[in-house]
Amino acid sequence: MDFKQKFTYIVAGILFLYCANVQGRGFFHRADSLLTEWYRLGKSVDTAYIVRPPQKMSVSAYATVFRSDLSLHGAYRKSPYYENFKSQSERYFSLYYSYKGVTLGYSVNPAKVAGKYHDNEFSFNSYGSAVCLEFNYHHAKDLNGVGMMDSSVFHIEEGLIDQRSINANLFFVFNNKKFSYPAAFGNSYIQEKSAGGILIGMSYMHTKTQTMGGTLIGDYGLSLKINMVGIGAGYGRNWVPVRNLLIHVSGLPTLGIFEKHEIKTANHLMEGRKFPNFIIAARSAVVYNFGRWFTSGSCVVQYATQHFDYDYVSVVEYMKWNWVYSVGLRF
Repeated sequence: MDFKQKFTYIVAGILFLYCANVQGRGFFHRADSLLTEWYRLGKSVDTAYIVRPPQKMSVSAYATVFRSDLSLHGAYRKSPYYENFKSQSERYFSLYYSYKGVTLGYSVNPAKVAGKYHDNEFSFNSYGSAVCLEFNYHHAKDLNGVGMMDSSVFHIEEGLIDQRSINANLFFVFNNKKFSYPAAFGNSYIQEKSAGGILIGMSYMHTKTQTMGGTLIGDYGLSLKINMVGIGAGYGRNWVPVRNLLIHVSGLPTLGIFEKHEIKTANHLMEGRKFPNFIIAARSAVVYNFGRWFTSGSCVVQYATQHFDYDYVSVVEYMKWNWVYSVGLRF
């Protein structure tokens, strides 16, 4: 799908949402009614703590920076070693149009347009009043890194590592009548007073990393597959130090309950693992509302660790983070 086709679909979607807002009868009226019911579904809140802006539509501009890191710990010929691989920092610029909780948008990566960047990334986040979902897919081809063994340090060039990863979090927010996740990440609510809530949820992580011979110590070509589902509990809090200013901090650690891992080299195939393995998701945000305008900065970090009963690769650490700045107008 080229740029013109994407642009056509976006314009068509915006026109549809606009017609749903102004049309008084027929198909568009029914579509507007359905959106209204969905917008209000399960949204009963304590208005002393949370308020919904009177405007139903908004336009927002976003700037996003994304990055992932992978670290390997192990031993080669009884000498411990450490290697760390990092993706390039992705930078996206986006424009989003929202109407009654339905959002359409388009993102551009300037480096990719210029042919200087070859990774692929897709994210979907839905922060509801009670249930929240985060999903991210990343295919990294431009990883580079550094390795250390004994007193030797060596560098790993781009193009020797191919990594595909999926990260997802699904969690339920308690005390959601007073504590609003959308106020921190969706701008569809405004937090008037400070409040917090317990989080109960699950995390999923899948990574497949393929290296070429000569990338790792020992000259092995490595195929590393990690699949893990974890459950856990955490806490989130919205702090309102002054009117219209919101500071959010939350964390959700999960312990692996289902795992399927595989490490394959030229000489070995290993599927064992050690307990415990875990995933930690941490989030922070700062939001300021002024009239119909709003601006925010947020950061989401996901960290995971896996332990293997295998000397060559004994511990794998994985971290992914994204930082987002946005400014928007409700109308």
